[in-house]
Amino acid sequence: MTKLNVLLLLAVLASGLALVYSTHEGRLLYTALAGENTAQNELDLDYKRLQQERQSLVAPGRIEQNAHAVLQMVPATLGVTEFVPRDQRALAGYVPQLPLNVRIREEEAHHE
Repeated sequence: MTKLNVLLLLAVLASGLALVYSTHEGRLLYTALAGENTAQNELDLDYKRLQQERQSLVAPGRIEQNAHAVLQMVPATLGVTEFVPRDQRALAGYVPQLPLNVRIREEEAHHE
């Protein structure tokens, strides 16, 4: 009967250790899950911020402002529009003319 008692005692100790180990693993996994949820929330906030920034960058007013300020573009009017002939024979002798308000800097003229 003592052998049976020792065997049962070892079984109880092994199951107790298994319970402690599985509880510890569960807590570690829960902590890791909480950390990942926090990271996901931060990424969601960053994504929303980037979406708002993108919306402000593609606004028509912002694009037009950058076209004028950065690219120095002007609206297309008859004074700055150049019409290219459709006829191939006329196109062969075609020399483009600059609009009245456009000047080529001296260094750009030598590169052409």
